Amino acid sequence: MYLNQAKSHIEKLLHMKTPVFMWGSPGIGKSSIVKQIADENKWGLIDLRLSLLNPVDLRGLPFYDEKEKAAIWLRPEFLPTEEKHGKEGILFLDELNTAPTSVQIAAYQLVLDRKIGEYVMPKGWRIVAAGNRETDAAMVTKMPSPLANRLIHLDVSANIEDWKAWAVGKVDSRVIGFLNFKPKLLVRIPKAEDKAYPTPRSWNYVSEIINLYKDPFDADEIINGAVGEGPAKEFLAFMSIYSKLPSIDDILAGKYNKVPKEPDVLYALCSAMVPKMKDQYVDNFVKYVLKMPAEFGALAIKDVAKNGWNEQIVASKYFEKWVEENHELVMDEV
Repeated sequence: MYLNQAKSHIEKLLHMKTPVFMWGSPGIGKSSIVKQIADENKWGLIDLRLSLLNPVDLRGLPFYDEKEKAAIWLRPEFLPTEEKHGKEGILFLDELNTAPTSVQIAAYQLVLDRKIGEYVMPKGWRIVAAGNRETDAAMVTKMPSPLANRLIHLDVSANIEDWKAWAVGKVDSRVIGFLNFKPKLLVRIPKAEDKAYPTPRSWNYVSEIINLYKDPFDADEIINGAVGEGPAKEFLAFMSIYSKLPSIDDILAGKYNKVPKEPDVLYALCSAMVPKMKDQYVDNFVKYVLKMPAEFGALAIKDVAKNGWNEQIVASKYFEKWVEENHELVMDEV
């Protein structure tokens, strides 16, 4: 299932206090989904990488209690308590299946019984775990069946619409435009020999890289190092299209009315209008969109609406006409 659908299911399961395991490729946003759930519910969040722990780290260290004449286990500092971490939250066990089997076994009791040794998890805290699949060319340790049976398992993947819902306003519009044009390059399962490959995380790196350089073509080797040589070449070819674009300010100001015909240029144009939008441009934007091929007009309206202009677009005097002409393309987001 896609990430937004997984997010909805996970929220319901967490209100039941049911532990969940997300399986998915590296870099698709599994940890981001968990953070969003915590933020939206105003819950605490502890991100615990089990691959970095030894079994004794989870149980805690023993010390001799003189009064009881017995060894008592000290609670690990990173496990949640109400006093330090709040009444409600998520304990996120990331990279669970990359941890050694001995550490996974130590997690049995924590996942099933919400306690380990003398430590008891606060009632308002939930457990989410995540990891990569063997098919992702990741280094994983087979999960012991008793632990696997203690979790509800969800296979998750990224898709372009879910990613854009997050990316608009955060990721450079040129990267969004390229992935509108080449959505299959949002994620690619790496081959064993691949050092760099495209994922939502690595495209975010590309967004940051091209804003570090006045000329993004000076960063071609660095972009190669983020997403791999093939995707980098395709991205840089798309970047050259931006030189063919008419002035976005002139379009939105109503001073330029011609519409390009080439699909790649239209994809670039749609994404380039998003960060330029202002209140005074809404009518001109929708009026210009009316002249675009229907599928590109729908793409432009949807992406601009996702960036916070939904109500203004719907209120435009030209929007009703666009809906009449393109009613089959009207989407829920608008």
